[in-house]
Amino acid sequence: MKPDTEAELSAECQVGQQPGYGDLHDMCNQTDIPLPYGGGLLLQRRCGCTCHAPKTDI
Repeated sequence: MKPDTEAELSAECQVGQQPGYGDLHDMCNQTDIPLPYGGGLLLQRRCGCTCHAPKTDI
């Protein structure tokens, strides 16, 4: 089990960090997918990469 401080990256973001694969990072579209009738449980979490963090208005 991973600690909560470590972000889970999508496959595209993990490979996109390697030299020569930077364009693959732009193909990441991993979003939260809730379990139907799951009471907030997720089938898949959104990518934890910092570039996908929700934008906040200041």
